[in-house]
Amino acid sequence: MNLRKGLVSSLFWAVGDLILAGTTFASFFTSLSSQGISLLKFVFAALVVTGALAIRDLCGSKTRLSAGAALLLCVPILMFFGLLEVWEGPLYVSVTGGAPINFKVKSRYRHVGVR
Repeated sequence: MNLRKGLVSSLFWAVGDLILAGTTFASFFTSLSSQGISLLKFVFAALVVTGALAIRDLCGSKTRLSAGAALLLCVPILMFFGLLEVWEGPLYVSVTGGAPINFKVKSRYRHVGVR
């Protein structure tokens, strides 16, 4: 395989993006959470490049199999971004070092604490 041809392969970009997304996800569980948030833009940019290259590779008859594999490797990355949508609040609290918001709901029957 020619190195120049491999650098524009959608499968090459998909594997690289999956490694970058895994590194970013792992950094959220360490003290490097702020660096992980800054890596998100590179994960998204690599996902866009992978998608564009996969569409290009789907048009060629010799590269359809690698384009399909690249699109399958993009699924965990899309799930990663979906996970961030629901995890975004606690993630920012851990990065900024602030305390989570605590408040109490006072009803006629009892006091309910919500964290």
